Amino acid sequence: MASGDPASDRFAEAGSTDVRAALTWRVDLLNDIVKVAAIAGVLLTAMVIAFRQPPRFDLSTYMVIAASLLMVALRFLHRLPFRVRASLAILAIYGSGLPTILRSGFALSSAAVLLSAIVLAVILLGRGPAVVLVVVTAILLSALALAAKHGHFVPHPIDSDPRIPRNWVRMAIGFDLVAASLMTAVAYAVRYIEMNYAEISSALALLTIERRRRADLESDRRRAEGDWQRSARELGALGKNDVVEAGNAGAAFRAITEAGARGLGVDRCSIWLFDDAHSEIRCQDLHDRREGRHSGGLVLNASAAPTYFAALESERSIAAHRAQTDPRTRELGPSTLAPLHIASRLDAPIRIQNRVVGVVCSEQVGAGIAWSEAQQSFAGSLADFAARVLFAADRTAETLAPHTSADPWFEQCFGKMDGLFFESGSAPPSATT
Repeated sequence: MASGDPASDRFAEAGSTDVRAALTWRVDLLNDIVKVAAIAGVLLTAMVIAFRQPPRFDLSTYMVIAASLLMVALRFLHRLPFRVRASLAILAIYGSGLPTILRSGFALSSAAVLLSAIVLAVILLGRGPAVVLVVVTAILLSALALAAKHGHFVPHPIDSDPRIPRNWVRMAIGFDLVAASLMTAVAYAVRYIEMNYAEISSALALLTIERRRRADLESDRRRAEGDWQRSARELGALGKNDVVEAGNAGAAFRAITEAGARGLGVDRCSIWLFDDAHSEIRCQDLHDRREGRHSGGLVLNASAAPTYFAALESERSIAAHRAQTDPRTRELGPSTLAPLHIASRLDAPIRIQNRVVGVVCSEQVGAGIAWSEAQQSFAGSLADFAARVLFAADRTAETLAPHTSADPWFEQCFGKMDGLFFESGSAPPSATT
């Protein structure tokens, strides 16, 4: 009956499968042992009768015959319960070795038969029945010793006399039969052990792979959770930062690049803007987190990296895990990536009214980064903040224009923004995400 717990049911099913597998190989072993022992029983009976001069039937002969007949019968009694059939087979083998000991005392071949019965008992029935046979054998031999001491047991050493050739033949046949039985048992045991070892090794390998996969998933989950938390923290701080809406583009860009470097955990973060003709982009601010400084003024011509500029127009973000080989960014290799040893690059285009006006670029030097979904989303949010800064700067420019139109510095910073945000007489648009 199922327990209702799927995991418990699977373990129970696995346990019952192991039990059936263990029983199956023991049944196969018992069948082979019975086959060998049935033939051995007939040969042993003939040997006992033929090698005794003159041939005679006594208790020891009848014991050998009975053991042989029982083994032959077990050859065909497949429907008997396994433990009953195994117990009878072991008793038959054990009983076939007793007559020689009872008749002649010391007999190596008979001792080997008793030993094989004990070994088979361990393999087929377990340690308990084997211990019982060991105790019975010790008691029997001790009893024979006491009987011989008091003259109640008189062995016939002629059956163990090494000067008689038939004793050598009998011992050779007995040892060969015992060896055949033990070899069969050991071969089955070894095969079963090897099979289980292979299955266990395979299961352990799969378990190791599964554990590594789960560890990787957990590591990815924790990393993603950390990325989202850092992103939320930095974006929250930018949202509360007055410089974003104050109209001071320089200070706002510095705040955005610093937040980007911290939030992404990268070495460099920069903001670039297109010129009016979209023929080049100029670095407005580059924050190097390693050195803690800001710089700007670098220019990249569109003709030097046409594929990269096309990707800026068509993609929400360019997540180049291997920037120097990524088809979208490898054109930047000779000029910036290779000289600065930049491994990974994450670019988020700045869009206003579906028009790309710039890009927020984040770069990692040395070891590469596989950009996560959280990091790419964060980069896109930085680009949205940059668009808000441009709106605020444009509003500030309109407010200050009547008073500072003659100022050359003012014209340099804000003179080109009117065409970026406004059509003639139109209101400023909203940043798109």
